[in-house]
Amino acid sequence: MFNTAYEAGAMVRVGGNNLMMSPPLIISEAEIDTILQALDAGLTKAAGG
Repeated sequence: MFNTAYEAGAMVRVGGNNLMMSPPLIISEAEIDTILQALDAGLTKAAGG
């Protein structure tokens, strides 16, 4: 999951029951879209899809 999300453009980590990200304080709508697409790819892979 983490590698797939990273390769798609988002760095994420798990802490307890939380999925954590550290986006910059100033972020564009396009960057948010990239992060959401990367999370979708990573979570899809983790779910076996």
